[in-house]
Amino acid sequence: MRIVLLLMFASYCNAILAQTAKELNLEATEAYRKNDYKLTILLSQKALRSINAETKRNRKDYLNALRNLGYSEMSLGNYEKSLQYFQQFYSTSHQEKKNSIEYLESFPSMTKIYNALNKVDSAEFYYEAGITEINKVINRNNRFYRSNILKHYEILVELKAAHATSSAQKGLTNKAISTIEPLIPEIEQLFPDEYESLYFYITLLNNLGSYYMEIDDFDKAEFYFEKHSNVVDDEDYPIDYLLSLSNRGIIYSKVGNQDSAISLFQQARKYGEEHNLHTRNEFKSVLANLGNEYLNIEEYDQASFYLQKSLQLQKEQSSYNAYLYKATLFNLATAYNWQGKYDQASVVFKMLLSKINTDIQYNFTFLNENEKSAFFKTQQFYFENFTNYCFEASGFIPSIQYSSEHYSDLSLSKDLYNNRLYTKGLILNATAKMRYRLLNNSKDEERQLYQEWVNKKHALRSLTGASNVSLEAVEAAEKDLAFVENKLVEISESFKHGFLVKEVTWKDIQRQLKKGEAAVEIIRMLNGLGYLILILTPETVEMPAMTYILSKGGKFMEKEMFSYYKNSIKYQIEDKLSYSNYWAPIIGEIGKLMGSSQLEKLYVSADGIYHQININTLQNPETGKFVIDELEVHMLESTKQLTQNFLFSNREKTAVLIGNPAFTVNSESANEVYLPLLGTEEELEKVSSLLEAERYTVDVNKGREATEQKIREIKSPKIIHLATHGFFIDEQSSGEDDNLLIALLLNSGLALSGVNQRDERIRENGILRAYEATELNLDSTELVVLSACETGLGNYYPGQGVYGLQKAFFAAGTKNIIMSLWKVDDSATQKLMSYFYDFWLQGNSMSSAFRQAQVQLRKAYPEPYFWGAFVLNSN
Repeated sequence: MRIVLLLMFASYCNAILAQTAKELNLEATEAYRKNDYKLTILLSQKALRSINAETKRNRKDYLNALRNLGYSEMSLGNYEKSLQYFQQFYSTSHQEKKNSIEYLESFPSMTKIYNALNKVDSAEFYYEAGITEINKVINRNNRFYRSNILKHYEILVELKAAHATSSAQKGLTNKAISTIEPLIPEIEQLFPDEYESLYFYITLLNNLGSYYMEIDDFDKAEFYFEKHSNVVDDEDYPIDYLLSLSNRGIIYSKVGNQDSAISLFQQARKYGEEHNLHTRNEFKSVLANLGNEYLNIEEYDQASFYLQKSLQLQKEQSSYNAYLYKATLFNLATAYNWQGKYDQASVVFKMLLSKINTDIQYNFTFLNENEKSAFFKTQQFYFENFTNYCFEASGFIPSIQYSSEHYSDLSLSKDLYNNRLYTKGLILNATAKMRYRLLNNSKDEERQLYQEWVNKKHALRSLTGASNVSLEAVEAAEKDLAFVENKLVEISESFKHGFLVKEVTWKDIQRQLKKGEAAVEIIRMLNGLGYLILILTPETVEMPAMTYILSKGGKFMEKEMFSYYKNSIKYQIEDKLSYSNYWAPIIGEIGKLMGSSQLEKLYVSADGIYHQININTLQNPETGKFVIDELEVHMLESTKQLTQNFLFSNREKTAVLIGNPAFTVNSESANEVYLPLLGTEEELEKVSSLLEAERYTVDVNKGREATEQKIREIKSPKIIHLATHGFFIDEQSSGEDDNLLIALLLNSGLALSGVNQRDERIRENGILRAYEATELNLDSTELVVLSACETGLGNYYPGQGVYGLQKAFFAAGTKNIIMSLWKVDDSATQKLMSYFYDFWLQGNSMSSAFRQAQVQLRKAYPEPYFWGAFVLNSN
């Protein structure tokens, strides 16, 4: 379930008095303070009419009425109307510009409304502009500033608070905290006699408590909530008093004291009803949290009642608070689910998915790569729970259902498949398209800014890979990178379109399948205890078929079962279990679907532990055959690729071969971590000979020439073959930065010339990390061969796949990658590569040639350890 934490905006309206509008604005402000927003709107509109009727419009009265209207409509949830008033306020205040409070106030107003609309890019734009303008005023320190110090400081705080909200909406909660927490002691020092009565100070206390709750730091949350409660009362600050009750309820909820939580939420509900706060999101969140608490104590009717009531109030407004809306939908779907009301639960879950995908479609247009990762992570909770729900509601295991009668809805497979197509590979896959458009179809200014973006990425990589670098320096580099990236979005349609998400449905995939073919999406569920399998064949015209695989016998698929598979491979022991554990249910279901048709080709999009298994090495205990003997398996990043024609083709016969680097380049002291790979030189010679025989232009680089710089200089050859040491550091970062892109992609890479004497402070240090590989220009590259140990490994990112060299080279633009899943035998690798190129250059398809090469290698090396180390993945 999801507790709802809501942030406050310091947005009390101030009246500026003048003639007839004077009384109307005073009354409007008083009505706003009493939370009578409809009356505020009525009075402010009368003020506008009064002002417009005058021969000479009073500018300050006009702006005051617009601002009152903007904040009132925002409080009612009518965000589009609010935006219209704030836009008028902004444009009018800018006509005379700089030397006015109204001019400066226009920036936080615009930032807040765009945050409310969940348009974080626009909010960030007005935040940056506002900070620039307010700092100019403060730095000038003139009479205008000195006569309005408190008001200027209030505007600065409101801008930073709105910026923190933007960060939190992206999933960067720690950044939100660091933005506003230093303001608390600063305010207390600057205004010692009055800070407790300053509304922007009170707002910061609530928001900090909410942010700390979000990261489960309950002590800090309770500290700020307590400070907030101590400075508000029910007469002067009704919204904040409501929040103080709600915040204490949230604390009790988090520590498992449901009775006290419900009591406080009920007090908040009654107070909100008595004070006519039903239009406020704070009140709606109280109802949603009440529903959540009743859900926790299994009083489902009460839970559904309050959740529905909250949802109804939210729908009465023209716009929703995205966080509140999604959390309410999820909790309501869960309430229906736990009551066994599966039809109703499915409807609500689908509403939730629709809202999330809308948010993704908008937000991925502008977020930088790390922000995309953080934003997606905040949505992953819902995706995982929907997958688990689909498994339950499918009816495969009636005993886990909540209904008294068996329920089965296999049509959920359509929504699950579509959602998978929409979201998988979303974070990095846009990069290749964006890069191609920028380099080939852009103006000079765009290309120059893009190159600056690449350089900033290099600079950040150098800092994160070095020792003795201050956190401030890293944060400054991250800010520089984000600034350039966001600027690219503003000026470059090519860059912007690279982040757009194309919708593809399961039906589009199904239409691509020919007789004898099938497509499979494997989806991790139940925290890795099992996997849902979605299957398409020419016969599945109504919906994707769905089956499942679960851990069994006290052994987990991602632990004991996988250890058995891995040890069987490593120690070359006959594997009698893994075929049944990982494959038999899939192939059995496909057989039922296809009837008399023979399955010849299977497209597989893996997830979770399946990224670490070579399906071809699984041996059928009944027939003694391996999967490679039974059919042709194509591994894809996503089955969505079956609908995509390659945007680029490379008819030039060009190849770059790099291998046997001089890991130690001179006689100076060196840490011999990486030892020579003499066999790779012979591998390069054989591959080069085969390619040259087919009239390829081959660029061979070995020894001292096998450098990181050489790889950076590569410009989309048809083939890249890298024969060297690979590495993968199997560790996860902690805290909010878990699974952000930089952290993930620094954990794997390739060793090159000079690596044993590398200096992490310089760019060319003999290590090509996956993060750096994303920057390569491989848009027209057909194949990258990573002929090194464990180049297919990386950190698993839920819903996105494995983040390592494979993901990085795909992001750089290549279409296919051959990579290894375990440490490889030198001699067997040489033979496999020779066989593959030989078969491929004879005119066979790449997948067919690779399969033939593995079959050929089995004649000399019959154990899967030798012939099954490498896999071919396509993008």
